[in-house]
Amino acid sequence: MQPYRATSPDGSKLAVASGRGAILETFSIESGIENIQTRYFIRPGIEIKDMSYSFTDAEVWGFGGLSATDKWVFSIIDLKHRCIDKSVQLIFNDIAKFDWSGKPLALYHTPYQINCFCVDSKGDLVYAVTQDSEGCYYLSKISL
Repeated sequence: MQPYRATSPDGSKLAVASGRGAILETFSIESGIENIQTRYFIRPGIEIKDMSYSFTDAEVWGFGGLSATDKWVFSIIDLKHRCIDKSVQLIFNDIAKFDWSGKPLALYHTPYQINCFCVDSKGDLVYAVTQDSEGCYYLSKISL
């Protein structure tokens, strides 16, 4: 279901997030793979029936990408808009900051849709490809 992944620059930790709903898993990968925490912010809105699945009307977007520093995990995120609502122009315009146990620390709002991004090593600058409501793309630098 469209998982996103990010590794800490020092190579000791891995974060995996769901592309539908909002599930964030963090792992220590220093000596094997050890789960640090699994956090269910919003379970995916899916219905399982006869060995297949379908999305329900309640399905929200959730995580839209990850980036990491040695101290934090960042995600572009949309917990408001339902997947079936095609009239919404700008989704994924929030950036969430988590510690490596998956605890939410901050939520930053931007006026742009963030299509892809990365965070600098200090965790205070985001470099992103953004899009405005007119559909124009920009290479952006966002201070957190």
